[in-house]
Amino acid sequence: MNKLTKQTDLLQVLQTPTDMLRTTGTPLAAELPVDSETAPYLVTTTRSLMWHPKDFNGKVRAAMRTDPIETLYGEIIKEICATSVEAQWGSVFKYSLEGLADALDYVRSYGISEVEILAHDNNLDALLQGITKWDGADIVRVSYLPFRTLVVVPKDRDYLGILMQPGTIDRRLALVHNPSRGMAVAGWNS
Repeated sequence: MNKLTKQTDLLQVLQTPTDMLRTTGTPLAAELPVDSETAPYLVTTTRSLMWHPKDFNGKVRAAMRTDPIETLYGEIIKEICATSVEAQWGSVFKYSLEGLADALDYVRSYGISEVEILAHDNNLDALLQGITKWDGADIVRVSYLPFRTLVVVPKDRDYLGILMQPGTIDRRLALVHNPSRGMAVAGWNS
């Protein structure tokens, strides 16, 4: 497997040889090994996302999607935020410098010292205009976030999950683990 992760990616990106997926045609899904300590899991289905509250014999199943990566990342963030609010994880904060500080503290409270802040690529964001680093975290501009939304993630995206792209086909699947610990947001619906 080749790691293709860029700083702008939400998840660890892996390009997987198609033969690893044990299929002779275009792969539709894959069973992925997981650590039971990282539940719940958010995975792609053929048209949306689905939560798995626990693993099944150390594995979860995720399906391939044809959506662009940026579309998947946007959906993943939206789903994690909605679930965080509903389940009261406490990882969604107000869009403000105080909210951003709380989001940084939240992720760091799980022992993750190296974090990055994902921000909309429109550099006119009033909070972070012209700034490339804040409270020791690099600010990374991305296209898939709504304006006035800041996402704190580990610098090592593998902690949050993977996006797997088999071979050269235009399909991908996502597996998010540690969603309640590996991501915090300032600005979701604020």
